[in-house]
Amino acid sequence: MKRIVSVLVLVFCTLFAYSQNTFEQTITFEDGVVRECNDVAETRDHGFIVSCISIKEYGDNDALIAISPEGEITASLIHQIDGKNLKYCSLLRHPDYDNEYLAIATLIDESLVQNTFAFLHIDAELNILSQNICFLGDDYLHLNIYTQEMPNIILETDSTVIVAAHCQKTEGYYYLFARISIDGQLIASRKYPCDISDFIYDFSSQSRNSPRLIRRKNEDAGSCIYSVDSVLNCIELKRLTGLYYNVVEYNPPQPYPDTTYFCSGEGNIVPYNDSLFVITSNGKFIKNLGGNTGKCCYLAIINDCCEVFDQKSWDMVSGNGNGKHRLKAQHQAISMTDDVIYHCGVWGIRDHHHYASGSVYPSKIVVSKFDKNLNLIWRRYFAENDNFYDINVIQATDDGGCALTGICSKNPDYFDYYSYFLKIDANGSDAAIENAESIAKPYFCYPNPVNDYLYIELSPDVSCQSIEIYSIDGSLVETFHETSVQPTIDISGLNAGVYIVKIRMADGKEYSERIVKE
Repeated sequence: MKRIVSVLVLVFCTLFAYSQNTFEQTITFEDGVVRECNDVAETRDHGFIVSCISIKEYGDNDALIAISPEGEITASLIHQIDGKNLKYCSLLRHPDYDNEYLAIATLIDESLVQNTFAFLHIDAELNILSQNICFLGDDYLHLNIYTQEMPNIILETDSTVIVAAHCQKTEGYYYLFARISIDGQLIASRKYPCDISDFIYDFSSQSRNSPRLIRRKNEDAGSCIYSVDSVLNCIELKRLTGLYYNVVEYNPPQPYPDTTYFCSGEGNIVPYNDSLFVITSNGKFIKNLGGNTGKCCYLAIINDCCEVFDQKSWDMVSGNGNGKHRLKAQHQAISMTDDVIYHCGVWGIRDHHHYASGSVYPSKIVVSKFDKNLNLIWRRYFAENDNFYDINVIQATDDGGCALTGICSKNPDYFDYYSYFLKIDANGSDAAIENAESIAKPYFCYPNPVNDYLYIELSPDVSCQSIEIYSIDGSLVETFHETSVQPTIDISGLNAGVYIVKIRMADGKEYSERIVKE
């Protein structure tokens, strides 16, 4: 029997709990380790279990926290096995027992993820009901090279899991695919040679025990999509940079066809139904195969042969996309229900490696809700003052809303990081009580600072009635009566300085924005 050391720690949090369906909180840990919220499992009573991962590349222990439906922290767990820390790969509802959950982790010793999986069976209060170990063998040196590329896991209907991991063995580097029981018994495995620079990012099944898609990245070849069958055969399907999810053609008489090719970049993949997937990415477009280029965001519905059946693109920006382009959530940017698709991006960050680059910028969380035909239902922007936000995972919830996990900093000038958890309802609100203050807004003003034109991006479920601009002393300087879908405000005649923009919606709600005119 392996020696088990389990340490419970107090969690201090800043918590705003407005209702059962909506709340926002930031969390710090008494042991001083800076962690960011990552995977989330909704409990049977509509609370949450969340893994909080260390932002350091190696060494520090991950944590689990339990959150009630009202947003209260009810338990926290930092766990060790034989003196080794845990790095959590997946949180799942137990397939056989209603009130039990699976926390699947790898062991980490000093700087490397070890050749062992831990299967923790826990309840909603993070009590460990049982624990099992899956040892892969001494010839596996470790299960990843970079911690941002942890093993990916799919739960099957037969109460086994399929694991996809990038690993190092004594003879080289491989992709590992393994079937393991939820009690930690290794059933089958296959390995495929790869390079040290390869990654595995997404692993998604159309329906359990059916063909699966996996996305991997190679430093030279870029991202590729693979198909993995039930006996762990792996076949490369297509490079994502060669996946043209939309082609817009313009016929002659022009001397050259005016054709725009939209291709994907770094994607996330989730099942759409029993035969299709949804993929999202920060995409690119190429006009005239050598003409204008730019960036965009997109959703596309594809089959397991990477044939595109439908797509939706937005944020079409020429060039490098500074100012309007947003990054998708780092680990899981889309989540599906039977009726809707939730998508999350982050506006204002340059990359997701903020803790490594030393760069922290004010940013906004952007949540979009689409129907199954990829029609946009609403879009919400979450930001408070100049806070920094980065989001790892978006997860649709049983009440029709969604939960988001990540990290935030309340001071953009230095590293003041907190684990971050946001629960919003089906209407995109984080404040269900009438007149309660909310950071959710159904519009976005950009750029800021601004020179001549101020653009306002409106969610399709709101209508702008008027826009007023006030000087910093409260004097009204301009009024615009707007009924357009996406207003453009000409402020070229204003003097340089600070102004307050008041946006009045047709439903009577008012919003204020502080802008700087250059």
